[in-house]
Amino acid sequence: AESVSEAAASKELVLDFLPEKPAPIEPSSIIGEPSFELLGLNSWWPTGRLQLFMEFLHVNIGMEWFQVIFVSALLLRLCTFPFIVMSQKNVAKMSKLHPEMSRLQDKMNDARNRGDYLDNAKYANQLQEFMKKNDINPIKNVVPILVQAPIFISMFIGLRKMANLPVPSMEEGGLLWFSNLTMSDPFYILPLFTSFTLFLQFRFGVDGNKMEH
Repeated sequence: AESVSEAAASKELVLDFLPEKPAPIEPSSIIGEPSFELLGLNSWWPTGRLQLFMEFLHVNIGMEWFQVIFVSALLLRLCTFPFIVMSQKNVAKMSKLHPEMSRLQDKMNDARNRGDYLDNAKYANQLQEFMKKNDINPIKNVVPILVQAPIFISMFIGLRKMANLPVPSMEEGGLLWFSNLTMSDPFYILPLFTSFTLFLQFRFGVDGNKMEH
């Protein structure tokens, strides 16, 4: 009986030293975050190309997502800055030469009202030559909008797709009260700030498009 109890005790002793069952390991901790291509992003559309650029900043450069978004917006803004300068110069020229242009336009309208299409064409040609000589064109005033709109709309759509998946690292890639970039701002501070800055751009003509009273 004693030998049996000793054998049982020795067996229990051996069992006490057996290692515990290992905890399961998350695959992402070994292979890292899945690439955008595996997540269905990085298409050949403009949104996908911008997503590829932002993924490069995050993965290769090591930026946090709030830094990626800020740097991307800043670089895109710098790329469109020459068009803004061109538009501002055109607005300044048109303001300076507005009296002469108005005089020719009044003559055109007067000739049209009289039914004198010959004079109307003559003054229209003079106005065209005057604008060409001074290198002004009303279309230049809307060039910044035409250039920036598709770029920043593509960036917005690309970020929205990333947040809707969501991209896992974006859940902790924010800052301050918006640490989770896959969720909307609970205090609406960012939407209000964006709307206010957009209003200032149109109000004071920052992009060459001033809001008229």
